[in-house]
Parts: sequence; structure tokens; C-alpha cells
Amino acid sequence: MFDPNLTFCEIFSGPLEGVEKYFDYGNARTAERAHAMTMADFARMHPVCNRASMAEGLEFLRRSGESGGTVKALYAPEECLADPRKADVKLFCFPADNPAPAVIICAGGGFKYVCNIAEGFPVARTFSAIGYSVFVLNYRVGGSPALPSALHDLARAVKYINDNAKALNVIAGSYAVCGSSAGGTLAAQWGTDNKGYARYGLPKPAALFPIYPVLCLPEFYSKLRFKAYFGRAFGPDPLPATFDDYDLTRHMTVYPPAFMVIGRRDGLISYKPVSAFADLLLKRGVPAYADICPSSPHGFGDGEGRGAQGWILRADAFLKNGKV
Repeated sequence: MFDPNLTFCEIFSGPLEGVEKYFDYGNARTAERAHAMTMADFARMHPVCNRASMAEGLEFLRRSGESGGTVKALYAPEECLADPRKADVKLFCFPADNPAPAVIICAGGGFKYVCNIAEGFPVARTFSAIGYSVFVLNYRVGGSPALPSALHDLARAVKYINDNAKALNVIAGSYAVCGSSAGGTLAAQWGTDNKGYARYGLPKPAALFPIYPVLCLPEFYSKLRFKAYFGRAFGPDPLPATFDDYDLTRHMTVYPPAFMVIGRRDGLISYKPVSAFADLLLKRGVPAYADICPSSPHGFGDGEGRGAQGWILRADAFLKNGKV
């Protein structure tokens, strides 16, 4: 394990030089000084997240870089001219040793930033340890509306993985999408018939893993606390038709199995509508499960030390068996 007092520019070099830009991508507090920051600095900025998990996630990334792990740009330079943010759409690739299903991870950050250091790499490390080919997506944030651009980025990632399945040790067409908070919005939307995989003509995921997700449902739309969030997602003063267009209950004719995780002590998102959405899926014949963790706060990442430990193993069991 690296020294937590070393700066990231001292730890990450060679093929991973400059990668620290994507640890907390888009966060204004770190944008100018990320290269000079340490793990201790990040731990102070993300007190809810387990410091050991974040450090282990970055060590996993570092070892991957040493063994030839790749960071793939998903848009060609000419595609970035109209939207320079596309240049930062990256896919961190962690192929399994043998052909395996893929898990694509979308960290959260309220569409203001992408918290890969807490919700990306630690989660990737655990899924990798149990045998999956794992991919962490750095998607576009910082512009309003964030949707559907971030979904376009997810589609580009799924297509890249499917087109290069053999080289990435992925069983072609076999994948799950996992997302936390705002990333959970992406994961949940990926199952819809009008905004998700079906729209892009891509394979149906084996499962979705929305983790403490902001779901596009009337129960969330009506809460004042989410007004700014949906302003970033849909643009300022979105029309009622926009809310309807993203309403999960209106667009779930092709919905995949879904395993959702949330804490009862989440100070931002109530577990009740998440649980109710799982019940709705079950009533429509879609395998679903809401894993309610009694003591977990918002932003627990891989769950270790925050009352949600083991959720990744339970997600694995759900993916394989359709139940926990």
C-alpha cells in the first residue's frame, strides 16, 4: 500500500500520469491542486467514505497501471470539438484473468462531479476480486442539462466493451451497470425503453445496481431538496414533459432485473421510494430487491465500515440467481 502522505503525482506516473484529475473529477475544490493532494487530504474531504477503502481502490488502480491496465478515451479528438468535455470521458478498464461478465461502474456527485475515488475504484476493486471484468466510467458533468449526455457516454462505454469483448476478457453481451447516487440515476435510466439500452440498440443488461439512487419518480420530483439536482440533470426550469420523459414508471416495458441498495440513515434520499420501486418491478414480473442497510449514510461506496459491507457480494448473488 502506498504512503497516504505522498502526493498523487509522486505515486502515479508512466501510463497513469495525470490520472489524479479523475479521482474527484469536476470538483472545484480539487481541480487546481489534485496532483499535489494526498490520500489524507481526500479523506478529510470525504469523511463519510471509508479511508481504507479509498486507499485500497487507488492501490488497485496503481497496480492495474503497472500490469498494463488501460484508460480508454471514448471519443475521438474530432468528436470533442463541439463539446470539449468529451475529452474527459474515460473508461478505466480492469479485465478479469478469464472471460467473465462485465460490471460498468458510474460514481456519483450530483452531476457536478464524479467521485471515482470513493464510489468508483473501491467498488471496482471488490467486483474484480470476485471475478468480474470491471470498468469505471468517467462521464460528462458540469454542464446543464447533464442528461442525456451522460447516458450517451454510458452507451459509448457499453458499445466499446461489447465490440472489444474478447480483448477485454468479457463474455460478449453479459454485463451489469452499477451506479451510486447520480450514477444511480444513470443505472436506473439504463433500463428504460426510451432512454436506456433499447434506445441505442445495445444488449440488455443482466442486471442494474442503483446504489442510493436519485430515481426519476414523482416522489423525488416533488421534493424541494432535489430541485437543484433535477435542474442540473434536465436543465433550469424543466418542463413537465421532461419529467414525464424520464419517469421510470412510464418507460419500463423492457426493464432488467434490479438490485438496489440504500441506508435507512441516508440523510439525502429516503429508502421508502427505493423500496417501493423494487416492489413495483416485482409486481410487473421483473426480479428486483431493495437491500436496506439499517445504519448506513449516503455515500458509503463499497460499504465497508459504514454498515453496508457485503452489498457487492449480495449484488453478485442477485446477478447469478435473480435473488439474494
